[in-house]
Amino acid sequence: MKGGDEQIHFQQMFCAKLYKGKNMALKRIYIEITNRCNLSCSFCPATTRPPAVMDVDKFASIAKMVAKHTKHIYLHIKGEPLTHPQFAQIMDICHENGLLVNLTTNGTLLSKHQDLLPHSPALRQTNLSIHGYTPQSHGPLELWMNQLIAYSEEASRHGKFTVFRFWTLGEGGKAEGNDLLAMRMLEQHFGKQGEIEHPIGTRSIPLAKGIFTSF
Repeated sequence: MKGGDEQIHFQQMFCAKLYKGKNMALKRIYIEITNRCNLSCSFCPATTRPPAVMDVDKFASIAKMVAKHTKHIYLHIKGEPLTHPQFAQIMDICHENGLLVNLTTNGTLLSKHQDLLPHSPALRQTNLSIHGYTPQSHGPLELWMNQLIAYSEEASRHGKFTVFRFWTLGEGGKAEGNDLLAMRMLEQHFGKQGEIEHPIGTRSIPLAKGIFTSF
């Protein structure tokens, strides 16, 4: 990882010490393939680290190592994973090592990977961060939401999960502004009138097979 060698070295040292001589099973492992992002959302803490992208050979080495301890990896800590210039290779490496990918994305680059993600045997789940929306960065809300809904339904047809995340709700957990409009679009499309905008005692609502919200 250019500009991030110290962090990678620390991660390798940490993993080596944790797993040395042990065949530990972990529920999930997070791997940051880039700390770069194409947006600058107000809710996301800034990083002082230089922009960096993990080399695919380095990722292959890490994937081989973590596959001994988990089947589930999350390609997210900081950064937008879909900005990685060799993302398709990253997914291939995951499949080769029997890893299932849980992807968190701001959704602005999904169209560039529309042919890859729903059909990838490595993909398990896509988390869509709806709360990052602005007209300047995402374009018209209705057009963007329709693209995400179409993606979620295509992913569902291939046995993948999609989660629409609303993680910046207002006071009392109430949706406001564009979040509220996006919720109403989901309600109308999936026939869930009033259920998403006013969730009662739940942090997730199923919309269709393999498609959920998260609050």
